[in-house]
Amino acid sequence: MDMSLRKTRLELERLEDRCTPATWGNPWPDPGHLTLSFAPDGTQNGSGQSKLFQTLNALAPTQTWQTEILRAFQTWAVQANINIGVVADQGASLGSTGVIQGDSRFGDIRLAAFPYSSTSEAIASPFELDAGTWSGDVQLNSTTSYTVAGQGTGYDLFSVALHEAGHVFGLDDNNNPASVMDASYLGSRSSLGTADIAALQAIYGMRTPDPANNEQMSTATKLSLLTNADGSLGATVNADVASLQDRDFYSFNTLLNSGGVNVILRTGGISLLTPRVTVYDSSGQTVVSTTTADPLPGGFVIHLSNVRPLSTYYVAVQSGQQNVFGIGSYQLTVHELPLVNSLFGAVTATVTQGVNDTTTFLSNTVALNTSFATAMSLQPQASSGGAASDYAYRGAISSGSEGNYFKVQAPANLSSTSVLTAMVWGLDSLANNGLDPRVRVFDAQQNPVAAEVLVNDHGSYTIQIHQPISQAMYYVEVVAANPKGSNDTGKYFLGVDFTSRGIALQNFVAGSIPASGPTRATLNLTQNQLFHFVLTCNTPGYTGSAGVQMTIVNSSGAIVFALTAGNNEPVSGNIILTPETYTVLFTATATTGGSPPQMNFVLQGSTPSNPIGPEPTDPNSYPDGSQYPYSNSNYYTWNGGSSSGVQPSSPSSSPYSGTPPSGSSSSGSYSGTPPSSSGTSSGSGSSSYPGPDGSGTTPGGSPSPSPSSPSSGTTS
Repeated sequence: MDMSLRKTRLELERLEDRCTPATWGNPWPDPGHLTLSFAPDGTQNGSGQSKLFQTLNALAPTQTWQTEILRAFQTWAVQANINIGVVADQGASLGSTGVIQGDSRFGDIRLAAFPYSSTSEAIASPFELDAGTWSGDVQLNSTTSYTVAGQGTGYDLFSVALHEAGHVFGLDDNNNPASVMDASYLGSRSSLGTADIAALQAIYGMRTPDPANNEQMSTATKLSLLTNADGSLGATVNADVASLQDRDFYSFNTLLNSGGVNVILRTGGISLLTPRVTVYDSSGQTVVSTTTADPLPGGFVIHLSNVRPLSTYYVAVQSGQQNVFGIGSYQLTVHELPLVNSLFGAVTATVTQGVNDTTTFLSNTVALNTSFATAMSLQPQASSGGAASDYAYRGAISSGSEGNYFKVQAPANLSSTSVLTAMVWGLDSLANNGLDPRVRVFDAQQNPVAAEVLVNDHGSYTIQIHQPISQAMYYVEVVAANPKGSNDTGKYFLGVDFTSRGIALQNFVAGSIPASGPTRATLNLTQNQLFHFVLTCNTPGYTGSAGVQMTIVNSSGAIVFALTAGNNEPVSGNIILTPETYTVLFTATATTGGSPPQMNFVLQGSTPSNPIGPEPTDPNSYPDGSQYPYSNSNYYTWNGGSSSGVQPSSPSSSPYSGTPPSGSSSSGSYSGTPPSSSGTSSGSGSSSYPGPDGSGTTPGGSPSPSPSSPSSGTTS
């Protein structure tokens, strides 16, 4: 039956504030390489299990509803320097420990569905440095009725996804009916409003036009085929179809003994581009031209048989559709195969949809920036509203004994609250011998700059430097955490941001560990809470190998979380804790070089505002009575630690150690609500639409009164 959707703007009555303010306006560190995945049914979020496929497959085939969701995200992406590639999702729980972006188990953006109250049609999480893999999660309400490409009755899935994608990219709700970010559902949408595009480009900048002058056959980019370990020849280029009119030409020469050529166009995991690829012979005649209308296969392979020896061929890449899927990045590979016979005939072509080729072709570049003297000067990327300079680089460490060095310049007019944030993570999983990187910052005289560690978690490392100097030059070094040891080589992403405000870590508990045993603390929690913990161990003057382990034990005696920090090597982790009183133990770990006189520690952290959106009617439960996995409030109290409340010192010789936080309690305890959220832009607000009955939530999460009468509009 048809569902009448109320379009009357809600008058919201603010009751109890139960929502941590979201941090808006934070760009993803590497927006040109975002990934998206669809969580399989059964993926856990607390005690709930996702029902995404069960919910939407009842309305339309999987390919149909997935394409609608992808179209919503791509509608934003084409307006800025953003690419989104589809990757597989292995079903790890939402919020699993992992790198901020590029986790091999799932996408940076994850789509799932859980049973929430009728006042919440979807919940989305913006990017936040301390939120871990919660950032980017979009959770549909599996109890909501959706319309998918005209099938079903209820909320238009594309319009809901379009709104939630705006939150993922850092945009807050507004009260502009012409904007897709309007807090109320006003019916189906087909495109972004002018204000939406302006808000997105204020964060990410406009999409950069194609810099390559290769739009004609006469100016084609020549591909130099390199010899690989198996004796074959190949070349790979990464490029972008930046507009619906853009066309990129490439040329290559065949060998005397060529056995054929594979032209591989890959978009899977790269972007949502649906390209057209055309191959021409040396006289400009078309050999083959193919395209795809579906962004899900991830590209195609063109196999050319009977190519003429010592001949020139051209490849053109352009939009395959005149819609949002006609723009995006791609990887083109030309792979020349060995000769298997000497018979030549007319050149023929075979097209295979989908790309399963995993051949790695040699790169023409070699890292030369392995010292301060050869440091690479990074150029600023598109700024955040003109207020900050952002630097990004993808590189690799080929030898564990070397580092990669870069130079960045701070912008003008920095304030006393400004921070320099440097982040790095490996692009391959640690389980597959990927790099476990670290980042360090030095001043122009090559002196290490004291930094506060925000994240050190399974291959992801982020530091924060307070009060950088305006227009000063800084060196940034990327090194392996364990040179000449495990995970000491591989690819990485580096991001450097200068922002107006940083993340204020809260002081939870601090102390020292006596020789007689562990130091105890307690955490009393009255609502579900997502915590980001940073544990530091520092024993001045001690040169042996030692550390501190934090163990959180629930009232049943079960260990629910643990972190181990080495001396002068802070570590971090995220965990959702449910309401009760926990025992927190701090224990000295095994040492070499003799036992230290005492082990000093400090536990800091934050309570990220993820996910963003209205809570269920009962904020701590699903409609079926199972537990809602997080709360948007911070009702907790820490007590304990040593009576002296010793804070670890920060040796100037160790760039890995942070400056001791200010405002620590002399009793070593912390209680109450934390300071307000910090970031480039902040504000509180729900990230989902009011329910079809007209009810909704205030920015604080409290119910709003229903309108007196519904509108006449319906969705079919």
